Parts: sequence; C-alpha cells; structure tokens
Amino acid sequence: MQVTTVGLDLAKRIFQVHAVEASGHIIIRKALRRTHVLPFFAKVPACLIGIDACGTSHYRARELTKLGHNVRSMPPAYVKPYLKRGKKDAVDAEAICEAVMRPSMRFVAARSAEQQAALSLHRTRDLLVKQRTQLVNMIRGLLAEFGIDVPDGVERALGLARRIAAKEAAPDVPATAMQVLDLLSEQVLDTQARLQVIDRSLLALRRSDDVACPTGETQAGDGGPRPCCPARTQACARGKCGHGEQDGTRCLGDHGPARGLLGSPCPDVGGMRG
Repeated sequence: MQVTTVGLDLAKRIFQVHAVEASGHIIIRKALRRTHVLPFFAKVPACLIGIDACGTSHYRARELTKLGHNVRSMPPAYVKPYLKRGKKDAVDAEAICEAVMRPSMRFVAARSAEQQAALSLHRTRDLLVKQRTQLVNMIRGLLAEFGIDVPDGVERALGLARRIAAKEAAPDVPATAMQVLDLLSEQVLDTQARLQVIDRSLLALRRSDDVACPTGETQAGDGGPRPCCPARTQACARGKCGHGEQDGTRCLGDHGPARGLLGSPCPDVGGMRG
C-alpha cells in the first residue's frame, strides 16, 4: 500500500498527519513534532498533500514541494464542511485529506519568500499608518480640551508636531500637558520617519521587479499606496482613472513617481491588499 494523499494539520509544535491510499483506505494517522515533519515526508513517496491556508502554510508548501510532493493549500472555510465531529487535530487532518481530493475544491497559490517579504512591508506600513492616526488624534483631542483647534489634515498635524518638537510652538496649556504634547509629537514624527523609510523600500522594490505590484500601476493619495485596477490601466496611464478625485491626487500611472509610493494588487480582482 502506497500513500497517495495526505492531510496535514499545521500547528506551532505538534502536527497531525492523515494519509490514505488510492482506494481511500487509511494508512497513517499520527502526530509529528515540528522538527520531525520534513524528515517524515522526505521518506514518503511523492504524493498529494493538503494543508490549511494560514500564516505558515506558504513556507511549509515550499519546503514540501522541494521534497517532490504536490502541495495544495485550502482556505479553512472550505475545509470546514468536511469535519465530521468535534474540533481536534486528528479530525482536522482527516477533513483536510478529504477536502483536497474534491475536484471542485479551490486552492490558494503558494507565495515565494520574496512575495511574502514584499507583503510584510505593506502590512508593516498599514500598522504604522494606524499608529500615526492614533497619535494625531490624541494630539488633536488633547489640544481640543484646552480650546485649541488643529486644522484638518495629517500634514497640518505633523507640521504642528514638528514645531512643538523644535520648541518653535508653545500652545497655551499647563506644563504637564505640554510634557505630554512633547512626547506625542516626538512619537508621531518618529512613526512618520519610519513610514518614509518603508515607502522608499517599496519604491525600490518596484523598480527592481514586479513582485510587490504586478499591475505596475500605483496611486498617490493620503500619503500612502493604493491600487489601481488592471482593467483601468490605460486610464491610469493618462492620469484619468478617477481614483484620486476624492483627495485631489491623480494616479501615478506611467509618468513617474510623484511621491515615491507603491501600490499593491487591486482587491477588486481578488488580489491581496498590501
């Protein structure tokens, strides 16, 4: 009896294996420690391996593919209908094994290490943008409590933070509140500087290859990257796609970087947002 299909339930430390032969008869049911996974599959003849799509699935798919296996990742929501009973690792592995054999199953393509690295830049940038927004709102709220209004716009708030940090502006607030403003101003400026570093990295990545932006189209707006739909490539190239009408910007298209920003695959066509 030879293994033809394997369901592998991924985990942090203990992995569950469910292997069957061509007729569907169960051959292997066992748990593997993290360090034993690759040595185990190195001894198994080339077969179909199903795994849940998750944070570590792309790495596992690449490593198992190097061993000659055909690895298929599936969204957990598509595997769930094949669960027979309670939530246990062995049951999950069996459901994965059953789901991967379905001819109508939809799979997730495994990303390369370079693609994962590019996406990590986008995710980190999203985090920093949220942190910058929180800090700006904190500064606005603190000053509003003392009757001081900060004009709308991130750039205006950053400008005020620069003046406060440089001791060029001293709002009429108590000393303790001023101490907090100094701390928040330094923090938001540091976050902005880190964002600019990431923007330059994304631009350099785009110039080197198309991993981070397969469509080749970007849009400047709100100080950050936004995607342009491939279906609107020609309009974007002319700067007439309309994507920037809400914030008074235009799509970069092919007329060079206006702000040195990089977009990501458009979510309208199933791409991942950066």
